Parts: sequence; C-alpha cells; structure tokens
Amino acid sequence: MREDSLSELTGLLRQVLLDLTHAVDRTLSGRALTLAKSMPLVALMDGERHTASSIARHVRCDAGAMTRIISELEDKGLIARERSLEDRRVVHLQLTDTGHAAAREVPAILHDVMEANLACLADAERQMLTGLLRRVCAHADVAGAVSLAEPNLSAREAGASPPGRIPETDRQAAR
Repeated sequence: MREDSLSELTGLLRQVLLDLTHAVDRTLSGRALTLAKSMPLVALMDGERHTASSIARHVRCDAGAMTRIISELEDKGLIARERSLEDRRVVHLQLTDTGHAAAREVPAILHDVMEANLACLADAERQMLTGLLRRVCAHADVAGAVSLAEPNLSAREAGASPPGRIPETDRQAAR
C-alpha cells in the first residue's frame, strides 16, 4: 500500500473512532457517564467477581487509569469494592443496584449511536465493512497486533484478551 493511502486509512480509522467515542460520550453525558466509564459497568454485568486489573485488561486500559475510573464509579454509587475473604490483598468489584440499571442502558445506547452513524451505508456496505474489520481483527490477533515498541511481542504474549471476553485466568484469580 502506498504511504499516502496508508496515512489516509490511518487517519480515517482514527477519525471514526474519535467521532463515535464523542457521540457515545455526548449521549451518555446526561447519565454522568462516558464510554470509558461505561465499559467497566458492562464488563461487570456478567455477575462474576472481577478485580480492577482484570477489568483493565478486558477493556485494554492501563491499570492506573482504570483505578481512577473505578474510584469515580464508586463515588457515583455505581460500583462497590469488597475485599476478598481469602486474600485481603484482592479487591473484588461489583455493580450496585444503581450500577446494574446504568449498565443495562449502555448496549442500547451503543446500538443507537452506531445505527445513526452507519445510516449512510446500505446493508450490503455494512456487511462488507463488518467482514473487512473482522479480517483485520483476526489478522491482528494471529499476527500479534505488532507494536513498534515491541515488534516481536504478540497480543497473546502480552496478555490481551479478545474483545468482549475476560480471560478465564482473570476470572479464576478474581474468585
């Protein structure tokens, strides 16, 4: 691929990500949430006991940022922290009743924002875009989402989980 084509593609992908994130943030602002703050809420909906670090890995966020997000969600009464009885160093996270209510709204909001932003595409174009993005995701997973900082370290080796799934080892550690 030519340098200018790759540069344009990179810019367009970045712009789409920023625009969609901003649209979701605007929609969630009435609930005092952002996309970043809603992601741990949705991840905790599975009813399992998770730690801040397992949620951070799941949403591909650094642990420090996740700790700040968790603190804000706790201050809003959406998440509660509970020390493990087996290991006092481990702090489990769980949704409060208010957190459950907020988390249940997020998928529909994400759907509505995506629907509005993809309205310019015909069904066949949406299917094509979905297929292309699946191929890129699969390639990145197999190839290891090569980074310039550590080109020989794959996503699996770095401990990243596939989108939408918390690794089983994190689930077991959080119990």
